[in-house]
Amino acid sequence: MGSISIVILEELGNQKYILKCAVCGGSGEMSRDHDGHSPYVICSVCYGRGKVLVEVSGSLPFVTCAVCNGSGEMSRDHDGHSPYVICSACLGVGAQPITGGMELIR
Repeated sequence: MGSISIVILEELGNQKYILKCAVCGGSGEMSRDHDGHSPYVICSVCYGRGKVLVEVSGSLPFVTCAVCNGSGEMSRDHDGHSPYVICSACLGVGAQPITGGMELIR
């Protein structure tokens, strides 16, 4: 896996930011390995947009999520349908504010 970086695409004010989606890397697609019909599916975090809208209730700067190491995903261990599951700590964003919380608005 390559280097992971937090990309703030736009600051909207009122603690809202548009970030590049960590799960799909901004492409809007995720690879699929369990279905023989299509190699890619729409990203379940950004819904194919390649970016996510978050509202922060804490302090900036954003830091890399310590749980998923910034990828937005965690290895699957139970579902059998996909190789990864979305990180529950950062909601697939790959980043968190240095203090406080964050809500994924999409």
